[in-house]
Amino acid sequence: SVKPMWAIRIWSHLIRHPSASFKDVPDLPKAALHVLDGFAKFTTRVVKCATSGDGETTKLLIALPDGQQVESVIMHYDTRVCYT
Repeated sequence: SVKPMWAIRIWSHLIRHPSASFKDVPDLPKAALHVLDGFAKFTTRVVKCATSGDGETTKLLIALPDGQQVESVIMHYDTRVCYT
């Protein structure tokens, strides 16, 4: 069996190194490679990315495997309310 901690390590490595394969993940157990055989690394792709002039938001247009597209907005500011 493969420990769940490997999911985070695999994901982190592939996000930092998008062209890497599962085999490139440092110290990945052979059992994990066997489990990952046939899995796609990424099932979506960014079609378009636009950041606002003030840098506060980024809009992403994401293509899904079925051809549909989803728009997402990343807000780079802190919206938490603090009471003192």
